[in-house]
Amino acid sequence: MKGIIRRTLLGAALTAATLSGMAVPALAEYPDRPVKFIYGFPPGDIDELLMRMIADKMTEMTGVPAAVIDKPGGAASVAAVSVLEQPADGATVGGFALSVPIVHPLRGHEVLKKDSFEPVAIFLSYPMILVTKSDNPFNNFAELKTHSETTPISFGHFGDGALPTLVTMQTFKDLGVQLKGAAAFDEVNCGTVLNGDADVALTNIQTVLPCLTSGEVKAIASMTEQRLPMTPDAATYAEQTGSEPLYLWFGLFVKSGTPQEVKDKLIEVTTATLETEEAKALAAQGNATLFMKTGADAVSFVDGYYQRVEKILAAAQ
Repeated sequence: MKGIIRRTLLGAALTAATLSGMAVPALAEYPDRPVKFIYGFPPGDIDELLMRMIADKMTEMTGVPAAVIDKPGGAASVAAVSVLEQPADGATVGGFALSVPIVHPLRGHEVLKKDSFEPVAIFLSYPMILVTKSDNPFNNFAELKTHSETTPISFGHFGDGALPTLVTMQTFKDLGVQLKGAAAFDEVNCGTVLNGDADVALTNIQTVLPCLTSGEVKAIASMTEQRLPMTPDAATYAEQTGSEPLYLWFGLFVKSGTPQEVKDKLIEVTTATLETEEAKALAAQGNATLFMKTGADAVSFVDGYYQRVEKILAAAQ
């Protein structure tokens, strides 16, 4: 009873103090302590470098230290779980591609679920291209199909379970491209097609940039929203198949339940970062595309991809 009376009196005193103009401690403005941006792959890729720019901009704009922590492993699941283990207060932010909010939940990950994270900002798309030797007699999916009817082709990729691989294999199946084999490589680069390891290979444009520039290799399709300036003759998957554009993307995510003011500050910092010439130059150098989806647009974007990837994985069963 004494405890109840004491709490009641304390509440009344705080109310009276507020009404009388006496200062009452306010909640600290975010960020009020160092911020960690968690990245799920080895350092050095364009998305990780952009995250470092965002962390630097956070420090510049708020005066609070921020840093990128690389935690590779498990197709970024190690990094994602480490974010979930922390409070939903914005002190730990995840930088994820679509594997974390979409592929892992769809594949039944024991911890990562569809509602584990909330998207803050989706802002980068990766340029994936399907390449072959320049002297091969096909320049698009239709010509590849015709060629494969007499000479089945081999396909090189990053991994059987990777979404770009699944999309490409399904495209081959739908179009009737005849395969004599498909194999994953630790690195899909110029040598993969120039040495004859694969007739066609799916990879990031950066890994084949030297042989694209020299003209030894050509692109026959791009897994991007629009054609790439460097390979304007290579139509997108969507153009060649009549499907919706599908591409790999990257963005910032927070644990579900994180306050809106935290997300608003992260959006402000990210927007300021992407507007810098340094960020634009980095994207151009990597043939990547910068864009900005936040709030309801980001949620709708991720949900749409979830539904599409769900159908792709079901078809691959």
